[in-house]
Amino acid sequence: MIFEEDDDDTKEVAQIERINADDQEGETLAGMEHLSKRQYRKRLRYLRITETRRLHRKEKKKEAQQRKKERTKLESEAKELQGEAEDRTANQPQECAALPASTAGNKEGHTHVSKLERQKRIWRKLEKAKEKGLQVVLDLGFGEKMTQKEASRLAGQVGRVHGANKLSDRPFHVHLTSLAPDNMLYRECVRRNDGFQHFIGVEQTSKHFLEVFDREDVVYLSPDSSNDLLELDNKKVYVIGGLVDETVQKNVTITQAREKSLQTAKLPIDLFMKREPGSKGNKILTVNQVFEILLKFYVTRDWRVALPVGLPERKSFVLKPDDTLPPDVLKQQGVFPPGYDKNSNWREDTSDDSKEYTRRDTAKHSPDISERLNSISISTTKNNDDIAS
Repeated sequence: MIFEEDDDDTKEVAQIERINADDQEGETLAGMEHLSKRQYRKRLRYLRITETRRLHRKEKKKEAQQRKKERTKLESEAKELQGEAEDRTANQPQECAALPASTAGNKEGHTHVSKLERQKRIWRKLEKAKEKGLQVVLDLGFGEKMTQKEASRLAGQVGRVHGANKLSDRPFHVHLTSLAPDNMLYRECVRRNDGFQHFIGVEQTSKHFLEVFDREDVVYLSPDSSNDLLELDNKKVYVIGGLVDETVQKNVTITQAREKSLQTAKLPIDLFMKREPGSKGNKILTVNQVFEILLKFYVTRDWRVALPVGLPERKSFVLKPDDTLPPDVLKQQGVFPPGYDKNSNWREDTSDDSKEYTRRDTAKHSPDISERLNSISISTTKNNDDIAS
């Protein structure tokens, strides 16, 4: 054992001598002469560990420098490819020009688009929506009816509206009206949403929406309206009431719309969906849920696809079977019930089955259902958790 310990000590001493040889100041072993054999051994181990860690950090630093050089080289190559791609597509008129891409680091070989290029695509899409897109207004003039907590919730919903609009294939031209910089809602919007003042594709104004748009073009979306929204008209301006009300005040938006003699409408939830038996779900939706339903319908033109997007499963709403919908609604959705010839007049009976279908439909729906369905064009907004009335 003594010989083994001496051998170990000899190795440690040799190693320390090498460490000392590399030490610039020559002070590695200074002051160790007075140490005991045990203390001396501990000191040697400490110096060995310290030197190992130093060499490890040095190696890591070299690797980081090498990676940085490689990354810089790839970025320069990507910029060259970007310049070449822009030169090739400069004179090609197309809605979305081909964007340069880099496949560096992509093992599957799929095209990788940088964050900057994705932002450019979104910017071009939203700028086009400002020129040709459907105009949707968030009426934010209900600040005096909300507490600070409710205003904070509405500010969060405004941020989600902007996020959904950016991701949509056919974004809307969004307006935020009655939003003065000195009111509580504006301050909450700035606090809850980074870069709120510079949202792309969103126009903000302190004016009332009737100061910006003609009264005849405005359709106010209210859950208390008697009209179902079946179609979106690009010539119309659709207004969503920006109100979060935990106490669920009724007829707030419809009262304002009637006082100003505006057209009103609601989402056709009752027409296309039904509540599951025994459920306690309600039809109260947040501002962003109504907005997302409108976005989905604007793309698909099918309420049976759009409505489930904004109605969470917890509300326990399911789509009605097609054979329970009025014929005019089915035709508007591109669905033809049994017995109808889609090439003939929609009202023309082509079989005994169609006559029976008409009798069942008349019994289920009010006599003036066709007239009512043909006279509408709007949507609804009201919330419970975050209530948009």
